[in-house]
Amino acid sequence: MRSACKVMADMWNALVSTGPAGILAVTALAMVILVLAGCGAQAVASHPVSAQPANPVAVVRETGATPSPGEVYGSRDVYGGLYADGNIYGPDCTAADNCSEQVTVYSLQPGQTAQEAMAQSGLVPSDNQAVITTPAAIVCVTPADMLNGGGLTYFVSPAVIAARVHGTVVAPVS
Repeated sequence: MRSACKVMADMWNALVSTGPAGILAVTALAMVILVLAGCGAQAVASHPVSAQPANPVAVVRETGATPSPGEVYGSRDVYGGLYADGNIYGPDCTAADNCSEQVTVYSLQPGQTAQEAMAQSGLVPSDNQAVITTPAAIVCVTPADMLNGGGLTYFVSPAVIAARVHGTVVAPVS
């Protein structure tokens, strides 16, 4: 029985390494098989929680945005977490034109979930702000024209940005 548990644990760890799609596709089935095999929770490897929050500047770059000049680690928010922002410029758009999509990344504190951080800070998706959650950060995207008081224009859609950072777009609550 122990060898079956080891095999299942190895399969689980391989699936975890494939990312969110692989995990979602087999999580329930894998857990049922592990329990039926008598493995319990011990067979599933735990992934250690980082002692340090993710570098939000690195996540800003992953989104395709250009971080603020000279920003390396981000700044501290009122809750002690790190955040950083950057811009995605559209066609024929430069920093001088003030017509960019703004991306702000808030790193999660060690052991904190995205839902906890969103509740704590009041981050909610709306018509003028997309919210993307990842295991290590929350990404907020403000459409370009909202920065200038006009209509809503995403140069890069929130779905594309979510794919780049391996995150999920949070649906607005109506």
